[in-house]
Amino acid sequence: ELLLRWRQHGVDGVRLRPAVNATDLPIIVDEVVPPLQQAGRFRTAYTDGETLRTRLGLPVAENRYARSR
Repeated sequence: ELLLRWRQHGVDGVRLRPAVNATDLPIIVDEVVPPLQQAGRFRTAYTDGETLRTRLGLPVAENRYARSR
C-alpha cells in the first residue's frame, strides 16, 4: 500500500533489494508483488525473449570472445 501511495505523489518506480536473500526475497515475492500486480502496477507475465536490449531496439551484441574466421 505504501508503494501505491507513493505513486499517487509522483514516484514512478522503486527498486526492491532484499537485505538477506533467503528471508527477504520470499517476502517481496509473496507479499509485495501480488498486491502490485492486482493494482496493475507490476507485470503478471513476461514476453518470450523480452530483454532490455530488445525493448530499446538494439541489435544483438557481438561476441567479443568469438574468433573471427
